Amino acid sequence: MMTSRQRVLAALHLEEPDKVPFMDYVNDGIRNELMQGEASDEAEFAKTIKMDAIYFLDYCAPLFCEGGASAGADNSEPDFIGEGKIKTEKDLAMMVFPDPHEESFYDNAKKFVEQYGDSDLALYAGIRPFGIFNTIFSMGMVDFSYALYENRKLVDDIMDKYVEWNSVVVEKLQTLGIDFFM
Repeated sequence: MMTSRQRVLAALHLEEPDKVPFMDYVNDGIRNELMQGEASDEAEFAKTIKMDAIYFLDYCAPLFCEGGASAGADNSEPDFIGEGKIKTEKDLAMMVFPDPHEESFYDNAKKFVEQYGDSDLALYAGIRPFGIFNTIFSMGMVDFSYALYENRKLVDDIMDKYVEWNSVVVEKLQTLGIDFFM
């Protein structure tokens, strides 16, 4: 009999697990409703409903749009996403990201791994590594669509900023003990 973590990692390595792994992100409101108000932490909840992995809230780059936020080091839920702010090359200067080399940026991820690393559950984080959705949200759908035809370099530059930032974040999270990314 495999542990949940072994099961998930076997499947991810294209090996045959003892059964199909089950995992999903369940927000706090649904979790509380399913647990009928009884307090539970991530691992306890996952084991109660027979999940094999637990999710660390997104470590995504910020979105540059009206009302837009992205979950990350502060573990906040994203706001409603509005109109994009990046319209021209000049707007690229407003794309300021948290420093992915700053150790304190990963404090919440470290706590998550410390708390749940011995739970026999696989640990995973949500990311948007390729930048396409971040780029669309940061430009707005209409401006993104026009730029694909009129200013492809701007689209490429925005995507490059997201990919470069995410590459550093993913490498760091892997060293902390995150098993995989969604």
